[in-house]
Parts: sequence; structure tokens; C-alpha cells
Amino acid sequence: MKIARGRGLLTLEQRQDFMQIPEDEWILGTYFTFSKRDLEIVNKRRREENRLGFAVQLAVLRYPGWPYTHIKSIPESVIHYISKQIGATPSSISLYPQRENTLWDHLKELRSEYDFVTFTLREYRIAFKHLHQLAFENGDAIHLLHECIDFLRKNKIILLAITTLERMVWEARAMTEKKLFNTVSQSLTNEQKGKLEEIITSQHPSESNKTILGWLKEPPGHSSPETFLKVIERLEYIRGMELETVQISHLHRNRLFQLSRLGSRYEPYAFRDFQENKRYSILTVYLLHLLGFKFAPRIRDLSDSKLFTIDKASEYPKLEAILRGQINTKVIKENYEDVLRLAHSIREGTVSASLIMGKLGSYSRQNSLATALREMGRIEKTILILNYISDESLRRKIQRGLNKGEAMNGLARAIFFGKQGELRERTIQHQLQRAGALNIIINAISIWNTLHLTKAVEYQKRSGRFNEELLHHMSPLGWEHINLLGEYHFNLEKVVSLDSLRPLKLS
Repeated sequence: MKIARGRGLLTLEQRQDFMQIPEDEWILGTYFTFSKRDLEIVNKRRREENRLGFAVQLAVLRYPGWPYTHIKSIPESVIHYISKQIGATPSSISLYPQRENTLWDHLKELRSEYDFVTFTLREYRIAFKHLHQLAFENGDAIHLLHECIDFLRKNKIILLAITTLERMVWEARAMTEKKLFNTVSQSLTNEQKGKLEEIITSQHPSESNKTILGWLKEPPGHSSPETFLKVIERLEYIRGMELETVQISHLHRNRLFQLSRLGSRYEPYAFRDFQENKRYSILTVYLLHLLGFKFAPRIRDLSDSKLFTIDKASEYPKLEAILRGQINTKVIKENYEDVLRLAHSIREGTVSASLIMGKLGSYSRQNSLATALREMGRIEKTILILNYISDESLRRKIQRGLNKGEAMNGLARAIFFGKQGELRERTIQHQLQRAGALNIIINAISIWNTLHLTKAVEYQKRSGRFNEELLHHMSPLGWEHINLLGEYHFNLEKVVSLDSLRPLKLS
């Protein structure tokens, strides 16, 4: 089989992480627990080491999916788990690889008995086609490699060397990106392409040491009326490029977001080194992303809120003090089909909710669609208030949601004690960097707590003294057991698997 050479994606440590067998009870139970038929096939071998070796070969083909000869290390706990099922001595595994022919004979028998498939050019093409489609949604190489391995494993295709899988992912991603770049570039007019070239080559009139793109990407700085006017100036410049006509609505939102992030990272000189299609595509998606607005409204001062009625307010004399007015049902009926089309577009991802909110917010109050949505919003708000007043379980549910938010805020305050918990950076970029670092630590604590809580719950369930109702009152945001003082180090070269946790402290 001849497969085109490509590029590696992983470091040596990452490759080892992909191929290691985690000492996890779920993995053991799912992949390494043998059925009656499995045991019958395993026990056809006379020698103890051959029975254990054959069983281990079967286990590693199921997970992680590579042949036994590719796996450098198998945890002792896994060997013990398998040997206990077949009645073998764990140490006999050391005698198994003495005859290479035995290894290959067993692998051949496993392919025959369990329909495992050898990775040939045909399987390569099938997996490549699958990856090619996935890459239109997500171009992250690690994600695609995980998806590739899962796909092959589910289809019982024996994995080749991980470097071969890396090359396949790289080629599938490169082909997808080429199609994406061509799609965006072909929808640009020559005039639009000229404007894109201008922003990476021409200097800004008032910023002689910066290109126009550098000016557009410059952080706005501290909040002030002057800063606000500068932001408006940049938005108006981007709008003047008339990029809204570019046909990208059919592309997946995740992919567009990834392209926009690339655009935010590259400097103007880097764009000049790209091929035209790639340069125009990333610039276009990035600039369109800059035009987006996000709104996060919430109901405040619920006790002061007023209710709306379908009928005349005068028909509810006892509630007149808390009634605000009557719903305009006529405008809802007249625009209902447009409202449904709008809801469908948002649900299908054709248009983002934030973009619609921005558009509607710019319309005059006389716009019929905006009026209809406002009237429907009043109905929903009235129903929510009435349900909240009459439904105790709903109030508890909302309170639990608030408690979760407060728990996260409490954890954030506990971590962010430096400089008295204040953001003292003047620029928005530096403030965002500090806030981002805080979120990383919060997420790390949440993941760590979740994993250990899961192990603790599993242990309690096995012991038979766990109350399921307690799950509703558990949270991964506690920090009393964590020493928050000291320095935080993030070594990306030594990424530890989430499966390699310390044992629970049961005393």
C-alpha cells in the first residue's frame, strides 16, 4: 500500500498519550471484559502464555485499536484484569512474544473470528472521505485525529502507525481548506479583492507606522467617548468594503469562527505571504466577524415588572395595579409567518441570533416585525412571571441556577485575590488576558473536581451506600480543599491524561 507523504501533527509525548491504555474502570469494563464466546476462543490455546497473549491482543485491538506489536506499554492492572478472567498467571505475559510467528498467527485468527479489517488503500479512502466532511465543520487537527481513530475503531479497522493517521488528517484538512478558500474567494468581486489587498499593503493616513489592517486590529484602549468614536470609525471603514455580499452563509459556523480567529492572529506581512485564495478568505471572514454584535439581556427588578393581558386590562380590576397594558395580537398575526421564518433561520444557523438582535435594534419602532417580536416577548415575560409566582419548583430551579452562578463568582473571587481582586490594566486587551487566565484556572479546578467527584460517586455506588438524591446538591466549584497560594505553572510539554489520577483518599 502506497500512501502519500504529508506532515506530522503531534509531538512525541502526544503520540504516546494517544496510544497509551488508560487504567480506567469504564475502559476495562467496556473493551477488556470478555464474553462467553471470547473465552471459548481464547481457551483454544494450550499454553498459559499463549492464552493470555491472545486475550491481550484481542483487548488492545478493541481499544485503543492498534496491534499488540504497536503498543509499547500495557499497565499491570490491565494484565491482571485480563488474566483473572481467563485463569492465567499475569507474569506469563513475558513469555508470549518469544516467537514472532505466534504473534502473527494469533492476529490472523483474530481478524477471521472478529471481522477485524486490515488497513489498506481502500480503508484509507473511506476514512479520508469521512475526515474530509468533518473538516468542513471543524479544522482542529487534534479533534480530527480523535474522530479518525474513533471512526476506524468503530468499523473494526486495525490502526496503522499513528504518523500515517496524522498524514491522513493533514491531507484531509488541507483539501478542505483549499475548497473553503476557493468558495469564499470566488464570491468576491475584483473591487473587493483590491480593497483587501489595500488593507495589508497601504499605510493608514493618520497612523503612518501602521497598515490599515494593523489599525483595524488595534485594541480600542480604555473606555472613553474618544475610544467609542474610534471603534465606530473602524466599523464604518469595514462596512465601506461591502463584504456583506460575500456568500458564506452556507459554511459551518464553527469553521467560520476558526477562520476569523486565524485572521486575528496573523500580522499584515504574514497575509502577504499567503496564496491569494487563502489571504482573501481569512481576511473576509475576520472582517465580517468584527461587524458582529452580541447582546445578553436579562430580566431585572422582577418585583417592579408589569404584566400584559390579551384582553382589555379593565376586565381584571383586581390586578389593575400590576397591569401595564394590552398585547397587540393583530400585529403578531400579520407578521407570524415572518417570525417563523426568522426562528427557523436562527435554529438552522443560517443567521446568528446576535446579528438579528443587532438588525432589529437598529430598526425604528414602527417596524412591524420588530413590533411583533416585542409583543410576543411581552407574552413570554408575563407567562414567566406568573409561573414564577405560582410554581415553587420553578423558583427552586431558578435559585439553583443563581446559586451555580454565585458559586462560580465565589471561586473567581477566591482565586483572584491579587491586587485586591481588581482589574488595574488600562487597555481592554490586557484586561481580557487577565480575565482569560482566571477562566483557565476556574475550568481546571472544575474539571479536576468533576473527575474526583465521579470517582467518589462510583466508589460509593459500589459500596451500596450512596443516595442518588445527593447528586442534585453536588457542585464541582468547591475550593476549600485547594491551596490557592503560590505560583501557577502550565507546562504544555507535559500534558497529563485525565485518566491518570491519584487514588481516592478513602480514610
